[in-house]
Amino acid sequence: MQKQLADMTEEQLSTYKRSVLSRINQKETSLYQLTGRYWREIDRKEYSFNSREKFSQSISELRLRDLQDTLKHLPDRRFTVESVGSNLLAAKP
Repeated sequence: MQKQLADMTEEQLSTYKRSVLSRINQKETSLYQLTGRYWREIDRKEYSFNSREKFSQSISELRLRDLQDTLKHLPDRRFTVESVGSNLLAAKP
């Protein structure tokens, strides 16, 4: 991914951004889709119901250098989850 991003041009990023923006800003075609979006907004406590517009604005303002700099720091972060089954917990004295 880092090589792909390092080789990317601003024009290529612009193409990707247009694609993402067209999907984000696509109008709902049913009441079910519209109410689903509104309930997601409520669930996120976004009572102004404009998170899609804010997200679109952020994507529009995104620059290639921002992505490249962010990606450099991602491998440094690690998250490990360990799950212990109930049988193991019951076997402990």
